[in-house]
Amino acid sequence: MNTVDEGIAKSHGSGGVAEQMHGYWWLFVLTGIIALAVGIIAISFPGRTLLVLALVFGIYLLFWGVVQIVMAVGVRDEDLGRVLLLLLGVAGIIAGLIIIAHPERSILILTLVIGIFLVFSGILEFGAALGEQSIMSPNLYRGMVSVAVGVLLLAWPGPSLLILALIIGIGFIIRGIIDMIAGFGMLRHRKG
Repeated sequence: MNTVDEGIAKSHGSGGVAEQMHGYWWLFVLTGIIALAVGIIAISFPGRTLLVLALVFGIYLLFWGVVQIVMAVGVRDEDLGRVLLLLLGVAGIIAGLIIIAHPERSILILTLVIGIFLVFSGILEFGAALGEQSIMSPNLYRGMVSVAVGVLLLAWPGPSLLILALIIGIGFIIRGIIDMIAGFGMLRHRKG
């Protein structure tokens, strides 16, 4: 077993929330594919599609929030992991609804909403990674990427929208790749 597989196995082998999430491996892969697509669109068409970009990000966050809540509801244990999933889900749904409701007025606000969401979700993912006690935990890397991109967006909310689209696009591509690796790792661990 290579180090990534060992990290996924250790981080998902606690018998609690993480162990039960193996059945949801496909949600990680699906969320990763959507994040990757959103990132590629953001980088490919930053100038012409900011309004569409706002709507796509809002829809992604809404979908992502629902996925987190579905996973939390599907978990039988009542521990911190379930609470974190519920909090992440609610945060994603709220951020998504705000963006969808006001896409044309929310381009600059989009920066702040996504920045706050990424910092908040990154901190929660760090918390989940600490509970897993594994340096190879996908939550650790998602948390690092989320916090870093979120801090950049909050520190410079007024940069050119082209740079905003590129920063968000790169962040979503990295998150998408991490989620897909985690999902396929769960599947491999589940079968193994």
